[in-house]
Amino acid sequence: MKLTRRTLFAAAAALALTLPAAAEPLPNIRIGTIENGPLSWEVETIRTLGLDKKHGFAMTPIVMAAPAAAQSALKAGKVNLIFTDWLWVAGERGRGTDLVVAPNARLPSSLIVKADSADQSPTEFKGRKIGINGSPEDGGWLLLRASGLGAGIDLAIEAKETHASPEVLRQELDRGELAALVEPWPAAAVTSATGLREMDTAGAAATALGAPEGFALQGYALQKSWLDHHSKLASDFFAAAAEARQILSTDDAEWDKLRNRMGAPDDARFAQIKGEYRAGIVAEFDPAKAEALYGALTGLEGGKLFGGSAAPSLPEGLFHKP
Repeated sequence: MKLTRRTLFAAAAALALTLPAAAEPLPNIRIGTIENGPLSWEVETIRTLGLDKKHGFAMTPIVMAAPAAAQSALKAGKVNLIFTDWLWVAGERGRGTDLVVAPNARLPSSLIVKADSADQSPTEFKGRKIGINGSPEDGGWLLLRASGLGAGIDLAIEAKETHASPEVLRQELDRGELAALVEPWPAAAVTSATGLREMDTAGAAATALGAPEGFALQGYALQKSWLDHHSKLASDFFAAAAEARQILSTDDAEWDKLRNRMGAPDDARFAQIKGEYRAGIVAEFDPAKAEALYGALTGLEGGKLFGGSAAPSLPEGLFHKP
């Protein structure tokens, strides 16, 4: 049989019809995580259990050196989602960004001192250096400042606020160059194993201002413009993440898989971190209670925490309900 060009084209076309069509790439979400943080554990659980494939999306986790780096990456559009506090998101909205937040956790920052420190009150930090692992606008820092105001000191003004990488700040605290250090959760869970102790928490400050026990202070933050254009992808991620949190709330075997990522120095701290994470899961969030907490913060000494120029209420559309 003589093979003509027409015959070859026909054979190629017939073969193409018998081959499976190339699969469309799954929509991808870029997630800014901190190496030892709750979002990184949830992302790893999603990946390990195949929940991303189950819900029809792909993930690109991007590990950040510190919470402030993740916040900057989100604002710059380098990542699509991070875990942060909603008070920071509210502040960014006031500065003109289009961020929104889906609150789902109460894992508050802590004010940490050396275990042998004689300091018992924030008033003792006047004129001394406090290291901040985060940005000056973090909600945890605002709440700890509110606690200081209740004791008679504005830590941001009367103490010397300093920012650096977590490693540098820990070294400075160890050398006695810092009086105290503000750390995001779960750093406080390992303090007693590293010669440090927790003096105060943002959660205690929120409760003192009237927020109910178990009220969410953090959640997933996204750019609203990205969310508007990728609503299904975001919804699919939220569904997978909720499933991962549900599994982590009960399944010890999944925690065993995460242990090497958690920085827990021993069994007791591993159990503590796991227990605090589980206790910090918040299923329902009431924006009215968030408004009340914001009002209590802005009412402190004429809005001193916000430079005297706080908005009268939280920005409209701040909270996203998955």
